[in-house]
Amino acid sequence: MDKPLAGRRVLVLGGVHVDAAAARARVVELGGSAAVNLSASLSDVVLLPGGEGDRRMKHITALELLVRDLHRLASPTTTDQNAAELHTHRVRDGLLDE
Repeated sequence: MDKPLAGRRVLVLGGVHVDAAAARARVVELGGSAAVNLSASLSDVVLLPGGEGDRRMKHITALELLVRDLHRLASPTTTDQNAAELHTHRVRDGLLDE
């Protein structure tokens, strides 16, 4: 099984508790490490509905971390580099770059 998030530390923001827990479990299934806090080791952020308003987004923006949406977790791939980058954005000036 491919582990496209191997070596990645991923923070999940937003969503109701059950959805956020499921997203963290999916991160682990894909080989990543689910983070609970914003830290220097963080490599990615998954935004669930409502996550854009999280107070940590200011720091995520400043660090220009990779921001993924839920669809990216649903069907990631390592075999097609272009597909792997779909639904992946950087945050600049508080806005998601498409």
